[in-house]
Amino acid sequence: MRRGVAVFLSGLIVSAVFLSAGTSAAEAATEPKLAMLLDGRPLSSDKPPRIVDGRTLVPIRLVSESLGASVDWNPSDRRIDIRRGERRIDLQVGRRWAVVDGVSRELDVPPQIIDQSTYVPIRFVAETFGLTVGWDDRSYSVFLWSPRASSPSPGSGGTSGASGGENAPKSSPSGSPSPTPSPSPTPGRYDTGKETETACPPPVGALPTPSPVAEPAQAPTAVTSAEAGLAVAEIRLFGDCLMIGWTGTPPVADAQVFYLKEPDRAVIDLPGVLLSEPLAARMTKGEGTIAVSSGRVARIRYAQHPDKVRLVLETRPGVRLAPRQTPVEWPNYSFFKIDLERYVVVIDPGHGGTDPGATSGKYRIFEKDFTLSLAKKVYDRLVREPTVRPVMTRSDDTYPTLEQRVALANGLNADLFISIHGNKYNGSVHGTETYYFHERSLSFAQEVHRRVVAATGFADRGVRQKPFYVVRETAMPSVLLEVGYLDHPANEEWLLKDDFQARVAEAIADAVKSALGIGSEGT
Repeated sequence: MRRGVAVFLSGLIVSAVFLSAGTSAAEAATEPKLAMLLDGRPLSSDKPPRIVDGRTLVPIRLVSESLGASVDWNPSDRRIDIRRGERRIDLQVGRRWAVVDGVSRELDVPPQIIDQSTYVPIRFVAETFGLTVGWDDRSYSVFLWSPRASSPSPGSGGTSGASGGENAPKSSPSGSPSPTPSPSPTPGRYDTGKETETACPPPVGALPTPSPVAEPAQAPTAVTSAEAGLAVAEIRLFGDCLMIGWTGTPPVADAQVFYLKEPDRAVIDLPGVLLSEPLAARMTKGEGTIAVSSGRVARIRYAQHPDKVRLVLETRPGVRLAPRQTPVEWPNYSFFKIDLERYVVVIDPGHGGTDPGATSGKYRIFEKDFTLSLAKKVYDRLVREPTVRPVMTRSDDTYPTLEQRVALANGLNADLFISIHGNKYNGSVHGTETYYFHERSLSFAQEVHRRVVAATGFADRGVRQKPFYVVRETAMPSVLLEVGYLDHPANEEWLLKDDFQARVAEAIADAVKSALGIGSEGT
């Protein structure tokens, strides 16, 4: 159902500062250059930070090179995906909100293209990742402190507590790759218990000690028949990061990646290179095998062809390989992030903030509170699916406009949209209704309705076609679900029960997975 592979920039993250006023072009010519320091160390970039509407924006390359986050840039829709640890920020050029871990948050200033470079609002990014930001007006400097560093007052110049110890730059690993361990029996399938996110490239020092069956770590000096040829010296899977070690500088030319089905495989062709003698010596009948324990890859096979080296990864369905830039810390390696193709599902808790929606008959509960409670339960179930990325239009008692809800779903190029509501009429009407508008939404509406009616046990009031704004203006299959009637005594009693909501949330999540064609493991 989607989606292009984003091009990666690797690195770490930076932040900036909230300033009292914007800067005009004339003022910029006379103001001193804005300085930025991370844990007391100056940060430099060929593109300077900019102040726009009182907010500091920095080039995304400075973000990627400074704080330990990975940054993916998708030029087709100008989206920026920033990850650090378990946190994730989704930004889009010109869009005045971000999605943080699946929740929409408003921005004061959107990301922008300035002088052919992408700039992001850095205070928002930095504070989302737990950094502290300071400003010294006298030196016109922004100070950034990572959580592990002490935080001097801005007036101190940002130099105390930032030298030596754990804040000192770490030494780079040797450029000599360690050899691949001897093949061991394949586990037979990917290990779903190993489904974790790891940094790619990994941090310095993160790799485990080579296993006892491996040869001592050293750079292979002998290659196959062509002594001067560049050779693949190591093939290693670290979490969901594929590392290819070389006897020299990795080739500049892009590897050729394609995918095969039945069974699922990802193939990497490395043209014009060779296998090192240690790797070639481990092959049997022209093929080498590397057993791995991974949530996404069952094993890796490799072979030498006349004009290339070929790697074949036996994968779970939906795996895609995203090339990563080679950082200076790993000069003799190429990296591929092993991603799962993820479907974006927008969950819209109806009403909110100044719009309470309907009020229940007996307990006087607002519809906005019911919809938020149920939507969070749906989110909690979908977020466990490796191939689903749920996004909520609101996560608290706020009111995104209908236009904002639609813009969020369309801006994310979502696969599905579901708006959750509770109904009200005259106290005697009861049951479940599901609404759609476009024909593309009909099958999704029928699947949601069938499962929710079964979960609620309420009267089946049918699937109906109406031009509600959120189902009319969204560009993907979209439904508006009226779970039940809040003013009907029997419906109300059930709708407000936590275990009942959990049952309905499970039904909605199952309908989503069915519509996307994925199973209980997201496959």
